[in-house]
Amino acid sequence: MSDIFVSYAHQDRDWVARFAESLRQAGGFDIWWDHNILPGEQFDDAIQSAMDQTRCVVVVWSKTSIASRWVRTEAREAARRNILVPVMNEIVMPPLEFRSFETADMSDWQGDAAHDHFDELVGALRLAIERAAAGNQVSEPAPSMPPTVAPDGYQERRPRAISKRTYAIGGTIAAALLIAAFAAWLFTKPASPPATALASLGPEVSTPAAPPARVLPNLTYGIWTLHDAIDDNRTNWNNSVIKFTSQQEVADGLELRGTFTWRFSDTVAGTEEFTGHYVAATRQIFLEGTSVQDAPHGGPNHLAIGSYSATLSVDDRTLLGGRWGQSEKSETGVLSRWQASR
Repeated sequence: MSDIFVSYAHQDRDWVARFAESLRQAGGFDIWWDHNILPGEQFDDAIQSAMDQTRCVVVVWSKTSIASRWVRTEAREAARRNILVPVMNEIVMPPLEFRSFETADMSDWQGDAAHDHFDELVGALRLAIERAAAGNQVSEPAPSMPPTVAPDGYQERRPRAISKRTYAIGGTIAAALLIAAFAAWLFTKPASPPATALASLGPEVSTPAAPPARVLPNLTYGIWTLHDAIDDNRTNWNNSVIKFTSQQEVADGLELRGTFTWRFSDTVAGTEEFTGHYVAATRQIFLEGTSVQDAPHGGPNHLAIGSYSATLSVDDRTLLGGRWGQSEKSETGVLSRWQASR
């Protein structure tokens, strides 16, 4: 098992090589990155195995890696396992779903182990690795009583050896006792209780209720109109609309598709196609633009592919805390907050 798995975009390979070696020297860490893949190994199998067996994942955010679906998939898995430590080797805005993570700024690091942020990162990695190692520890059984695992998973003590002769005698006695007990029961069996008596037992004989079925929102019903959508350049995007054209249930929520119709100061500026994900546990929605089409308008702004997030209200009628920013094509977007309702 490695201490650290490094996830990065291949355009940053030279920087990551220096970074990984510096971490190894400074912290004594066992570091895995894809230069460890041996000739003849399947690339995706090797990465999956390394991810499964690491204690910590360092994701390197850069202009190229924020647009890499492979890097974002690895970051998402690390976040799910609570072992994600993000860094950035240049000033960028991480993808929306990772902006709540504290990210180490290594943009001016030139390989110096005495760099303040590098030193803090080494300390943070030690703590993350120790926490992961502690979480994976299993207490040792007493040497004289080695445990065995029963089919249902609980721990039981291994019985001492018993001779075949003892089993035969014990089995004969047990069989005789069972026959005698059954005969006695036939003669003394009470009459079946009346239905009223069974009913009076109440909850003690009732069958546990089945858990309620998961209810997911229907986001495709109606259109969502943006309000309070003034970006940091004071541009007014109010009355733009979101239309979810399809949704499909997946393990943790919904996969989404749809379109934005953007309005710049109440003038249609164009449309943007997107794919997205609704996370049922947190009621969060994450959208990624896939293409844009400008419409003629008098403003100086043009549309760029972007990424967006919001939280669905408990009554399924409002998208709260909406944000957008860095675009997938690394074209710097204007940060903004917004809401939408239907």
